Amino acid sequence: MAGVAVKKLGLFALALAFLAKFAKIAVVAGGAALWGIAKVFKKKEPVVAEAPAPAPINNSNNNNGFDEPPKPPTA
Repeated sequence: MAGVAVKKLGLFALALAFLAKFAKIAVVAGGAALWGIAKVFKKKEPVVAEAPAPAPINNSNNNNGFDEPPKPPTA
């Protein structure tokens, strides 16, 4: 009778060892599944267009839009 109980305990120990071996894989797979589900149902933020860059300020006296030295005034 004691031999049957020992065999049964050995079988349970073997089953628990097998489950413990793959518990890490099950946790990682479950986390990946939850992440994928959350990604599908997550509210997307609207895309906002960026404003164009402002034109550079021209501080020269000629105001012709080119980087030329200012021309001397004529009388």
